[in-house]
Amino acid sequence: MKRLLTAILVVGVGVWGISGCKLFQAQDTTPEAAEMSKLLKEGWQYYKEGKFDSALAKFDTAAIIVDPSNMEAHLGRGLTLMRKGLYRDAHQEFALIYTPYLQENVWIVDLYVPGDQEGVFDTIIEGTDTLAFGIESDDLLRADADGRLISSPNFMILASWKLGPIFAANGISFEDADYVYLPVDLRNILVKSDTSIAVKAIDPVAFSTAFTPTTVPLNVTSSSVSYVDSDGPVVFLTSTKSGPDREGELPLLHDWLYDTTSSGPVGDTLKLTMVVLKIAKAGLGDRPDIVWMALAADAHTYYMEAIDNKKAAYLAFTAYLLFPMRGDIPSDANYAGLPGLSDDDTSVLKGLAGVAALGYHKAGWVGNAVSVIRFFGDNTFPNSLWNYLPDTYEEMVNTVGYTKDQDANYSVYQKANQLFFGM
Repeated sequence: MKRLLTAILVVGVGVWGISGCKLFQAQDTTPEAAEMSKLLKEGWQYYKEGKFDSALAKFDTAAIIVDPSNMEAHLGRGLTLMRKGLYRDAHQEFALIYTPYLQENVWIVDLYVPGDQEGVFDTIIEGTDTLAFGIESDDLLRADADGRLISSPNFMILASWKLGPIFAANGISFEDADYVYLPVDLRNILVKSDTSIAVKAIDPVAFSTAFTPTTVPLNVTSSSVSYVDSDGPVVFLTSTKSGPDREGELPLLHDWLYDTTSSGPVGDTLKLTMVVLKIAKAGLGDRPDIVWMALAADAHTYYMEAIDNKKAAYLAFTAYLLFPMRGDIPSDANYAGLPGLSDDDTSVLKGLAGVAALGYHKAGWVGNAVSVIRFFGDNTFPNSLWNYLPDTYEEMVNTVGYTKDQDANYSVYQKANQLFFGM
């Protein structure tokens, strides 16, 4: 049965107007401009000396009283607030600068998944507890005396979706004439079976999910950006239960993913709530270095705040990808030489990759952390069986294992620190 695609843009986060507007005007030569120049010079000098109260006083006057449209003043104010631990206020300052060019949106997308695209790796044979490949499910899910799963292959792997072909089959595009939409977060999954009217959410208590990007998804030049990832992210479902609790999950998953008629499987509807970053294709405006630094600084701020590690990670990942748009920072700029933002390119990029990898790790998205390590550090980590698009059961066990297993988790943490921070 053919389904109509429903893709709804639910929430757009924007500040001071509509994307693409020139919210910050070029500075003039009036006395106010001379005063602004003096305030900025003094503010950055105090900032670099670690005198953050004095720096904030200068940037406050510049950004609040003299010219609220001055981007450099807001960048200085945001960085100073971050260094003082006032993270929420710092986020607001950075957002004023970069949201005209990059915004966070929430999509709710209904995807019809034909039976031949469901990507289920384990076939449950009714009346038995045997999985495909001749493996008994008890061999896959073992626990120690305390009921803890003892190694990565012991996770019961229930299903996998390669979302790229499913998006394509449903007519979903992640770019249009003006914007690229980069999927960065999976908030919720609902599955509606064609043979049942019930819509069942995947309960995080019963199942664990892994959301893993497959390739570097953007092609970025100094003046434009396009979306080049046809594979899309991969969603895995795993079970972390054992005994009777696990056995109770299998029929439920069977209802979702094994709907068949006399003519074969009939497919399901997959409803995803996902976060995308809406990125302007035309670039980062008239002051791309300041816009880019605000984005990168916000990623660092979320990481230091340690409340939304996932957001820290995907902002850092995006800043890394958009680095070619930053352009050169004028050597005589007051903000030249800021550690982590405007010092040497290698240090800047390593810092962003480190925030992306460790942010994803701390958020529990260890598969994404491994992806960042492979993209930007060591493409042999952790071993040959770790695969963005697993085609065999063994590859899937290995890949999902690194998203869930405690020992593997720690190896990811160590590797990220070693590669990106020299620890």
